[in-house]
Amino acid sequence: MNEFLSADFLKFFIPLAGGVVAWIINEYRKRQAEEYARKEERYRGLILSLRGFYVGSEDLALKQEFVNQLSLCWLYCSDNVIAKANKFVVTLKPESTASAAEKEQALSALIGAIRSDLLSRKVVPKTKLTGAEFERLSIVPPNISVNADARERASVQGLQESTTPCSSEHLATRGRRLP
Repeated sequence: MNEFLSADFLKFFIPLAGGVVAWIINEYRKRQAEEYARKEERYRGLILSLRGFYVGSEDLALKQEFVNQLSLCWLYCSDNVIAKANKFVVTLKPESTASAAEKEQALSALIGAIRSDLLSRKVVPKTKLTGAEFERLSIVPPNISVNADARERASVQGLQESTTPCSSEHLATRGRRLP
């Protein structure tokens, strides 16, 4: 026991233990910084692609980019951000009675959730979401008709044009209509 408390051993062990602790802390912080940068880049793409749904926007590429980014949210977003994104998408459905103000509120809630997630700088270790909650989305221009059989085969439903704050091209989701 005395050999573990000797000056020579302590001169070696204390710096070694300090170095190991410093290395572990450094690696943890590096991982957090990389995760933050990845989230920031993905969230930036998601927010920028929302322009495709502004009134008067006819940019199918932006709309498809939003759908792609929304699918990627399942890899890096918190459960709260995914829930807010799904609520926003629900307000876009033609059968939705959501007013323009409610759609704006859903969009604002999504942006707020993104901001909160970025500012928390937390890595998402666990989720309560299940695969059943994932919806496959795609863009279907209003001039393309998709019959019921094709919808079932492709799990995509064509959408009608809407006069709401969304544009004329629409999202299609498994068995659901979105403006």
